[in-house]
Amino acid sequence: MGRFSSFCHVYENVKLKIGFVIYGSLDNLSGGYLYDRNLVNYLRSKGDEVTIISMEHKKYIHNLQDNWSREIKDKFEDLDIDLMIQDELNHPSLAFLNNALDRKYPIISIVHHLKSSEEAHPFSRVLSRYLEGKYLKSLDGYIFNSETTKSAVKNLQGDLYPSVIAKPGGDRFLKYSQSISEEDRHIRSESNRPLEILFIGNVIPRKQLNLLIDALNEIDIERWNLNVIGNTTVDEIYMKKIVNQISKLKLTSKVKILGTLTDVEVAEYLKRSHTLVVPSSWEGFGIVYLEAMSFGLPVIACNQGAAHEIITSGSDGFLVGINDYHAIADHINSLMKDKKLLMDMSRLALKTYNNHLTWEESASLTREFLLEF
Repeated sequence: MGRFSSFCHVYENVKLKIGFVIYGSLDNLSGGYLYDRNLVNYLRSKGDEVTIISMEHKKYIHNLQDNWSREIKDKFEDLDIDLMIQDELNHPSLAFLNNALDRKYPIISIVHHLKSSEEAHPFSRVLSRYLEGKYLKSLDGYIFNSETTKSAVKNLQGDLYPSVIAKPGGDRFLKYSQSISEEDRHIRSESNRPLEILFIGNVIPRKQLNLLIDALNEIDIERWNLNVIGNTTVDEIYMKKIVNQISKLKLTSKVKILGTLTDVEVAEYLKRSHTLVVPSSWEGFGIVYLEAMSFGLPVIACNQGAAHEIITSGSDGFLVGINDYHAIADHINSLMKDKKLLMDMSRLALKTYNNHLTWEESASLTREFLLEF
């Protein structure tokens, strides 16, 4: 980034006009939208003019129709902007449209993770690989959230255009996590109360809450509590399966489904918890892992995706196989039985967090990259 830094020093007073393409609203609570929201806020704080271009989020196959919408094409071509940023989530709507545009601006995509990296029906994966490949080739540059995401894109389409890796920050809850002292963490680790386990994420198949529940079913029910924070309406069929699973295993008294909470409420649960367990089958980065570490929580996650870029297994958390709920149970048991291990991992989790970028540093890297265009 050195050449970008010198470039930006010369053009530090340049203000950009940016079109920012997303589905729906920036207020969406997923990690990808948090990334987009923080970037937009930073760009605006630097005096850049950012116009949000919202597209309707429909079923995957239905969004394909957007590529041949005269209204959308005209809207994109009439924009008075220096460059356009697109969230890669919008790829089914833009895979063919981008190449059909008569435009005078570059298009850069924020790639959080590829849909084709997720576990899915073979037909769905073939379709998403085709559409994402088509979309990625229509771009002039990329903003990646991790080395893993960059590698996934390179494996899909070969040579890459100019790109930057701007990893997310984990400091969203900084004003709350800073209030926890070393003594507080020690007391939390030494407590004889049941292990307080936290799951944060939309209740969708990819996050594999079901795997965590299977793991907890193997552990003495009196020794743990699980709090689940996240949107329960994204996939109602999967949510019903989770409710039925909890009921069938007779864990209703130990598992609390809290739904969507405010940042203040989420911070309170992070303060009182011992560990975060989110065994996603794939994460392009895993912002919530870093956020939990800011409170000194060791994290248990799957070894797929980018979790390994944050978590060092056996040090500040544990990485397990994609469907290995027995390993999750073993690691939870270890944290329950060994208070010193829990405290040591808590210290190392906080150290890991402190070695990562803040949101401002991440957005600054991205803006330097954008200025080159």
